[in-house]
Amino acid sequence: EYSTTKIMNTGVRPTLEDIKQRVERFGATRCVLPPRLVRKPAEVAWMGESTSLTEVDVDANMLGADGLIAILRCSTLRRLFAASAQVGAQGVEKVVEFLHASEDAPQLQELALANNSLTSACLPSLLSLKSVHTLNVEWNDLGAEGAKQIAKHGVSLTDLNISGNQISNAGARALANHKGLARLDVSSNGIQDRGAHAFRDNATLTDLNIEYNKVTADGAGGIAEMTSLRRLRMTRNTIGSEGLTALAQKLPSIMYLDLGGNNIDAKGATALAEGHGQWKDSKLVAIDLSFNKIGDEGAKQLARMQQLTDINVNGNDITSAGATALASLPRLSFLHIGNNPGVGDKGATALAQNATITQLNLFHTSCLSAACKAVAEGCPSLTALDIHENYIGDAGATALAQHPGITQLHAQRCEIGSDGAQALASGKARLADLNLFWNKIGNVAAEALTRSTSLINLVMWGQYDQAPMQRRNRFLLMLAFGNAIGWPAEQWKRFFGDDNIDELDTDATRALIAGTPAAAEASPMLEKAIPT
Repeated sequence: EYSTTKIMNTGVRPTLEDIKQRVERFGATRCVLPPRLVRKPAEVAWMGESTSLTEVDVDANMLGADGLIAILRCSTLRRLFAASAQVGAQGVEKVVEFLHASEDAPQLQELALANNSLTSACLPSLLSLKSVHTLNVEWNDLGAEGAKQIAKHGVSLTDLNISGNQISNAGARALANHKGLARLDVSSNGIQDRGAHAFRDNATLTDLNIEYNKVTADGAGGIAEMTSLRRLRMTRNTIGSEGLTALAQKLPSIMYLDLGGNNIDAKGATALAEGHGQWKDSKLVAIDLSFNKIGDEGAKQLARMQQLTDINVNGNDITSAGATALASLPRLSFLHIGNNPGVGDKGATALAQNATITQLNLFHTSCLSAACKAVAEGCPSLTALDIHENYIGDAGATALAQHPGITQLHAQRCEIGSDGAQALASGKARLADLNLFWNKIGNVAAEALTRSTSLINLVMWGQYDQAPMQRRNRFLLMLAFGNAIGWPAEQWKRFFGDDNIDELDTDATRALIAGTPAAAEASPMLEKAIPT
């Protein structure tokens, strides 16, 4: 596969010709265009001639119906993502008409047309594409009538995203009666308890997203009657502890439960622990209770659920006592305990004793360098750490640099200076993803980081004492990516044709380039490209 994502992350916006050449050279099956790269159908006609592409993503490229038709001439295509492409309801009908008329039309399996001003009137035509099993029509103007049309005509659908279409209770009732859907997203649709109750007799849905609606504890009781659910997302409703109690008493097969921002307290966490304790083979492994108020007592109740592997308790007034309780979980792999200032060094030190955590988020938890030392000496399985907005300083960064397993570190606003950043550049940690946003690491450390052979994603905006240096820093960041992927001379030549040429600090840049894999090939050209 070839995706343009890696090219986009280098900081150099690829041209359409870049992408075309790579797709053709590698016989790519997947192609992603950066946003707003193309507007004319003729610019994507080459995709329609491809014999290898199976997936194309042209989100936020305003191609209209004619542009999509140009792409859909590719007979091997199976998945098309065209959000915000200015297709419109009439455009959809034009596209469908083309597909039905073409003998070599691709058998699309997945189609995404989010934010394209679609109305319910175009749905009978769109749903006549019987090969499409996964459909994303979020943020259009379908309303309840659109949901009814999908329930009536979308018999081949198994996966539907109709978020942000104001389908209301009537639309929810219609979709609840669809007998083929396994995954359904009805978030942000103004659904109330009556709409939630409509799902109680549905026996096919395994994944339901009903976030950002108006469901209370009563509606949660209706959803609790569903027998097939494995994943339930209800963030930003108002079910409270009463609603969680209703859910905990049922749903023995649930594996993932997301109830962020639902005004749940320790009573709800207790009900969850006790409710799933009654099931001999409880399958719940992941729970998101972010931005509730379960406190230490709620954290201790979660610690009773020994099967949990993923926990998000971001923003729950948890202190070191709650963190210590969660540290005892024998299978814990992911923990987000950020935005809990009471955790501190004591709580982080307790978490460092857990041997199974691979991803740990300690954002804004009042951790200092002692916490970093504990994590560096413990957490043998840790690969990703977010510790931003903690005053860990150089001592903390230096300690973390010695952890051999960390590949991702986010340490924004951590009072890290030059010594700490240089330690990260040369330590045991083989960092691939490092975020040092808004620290004051200085030029020497910044250039040391850009010479790292392991870094793929490096963010260090705003780290210099002088405002003009921030512009230069952006350029050094792009040079860092050039170093990481070993650009050939031709790539450097095009790179230095960028408007950023005026921002170069020539001495520092020459020193930087001297350490890159392409140095020998690039240096003669650089002498001409960089003004002396």
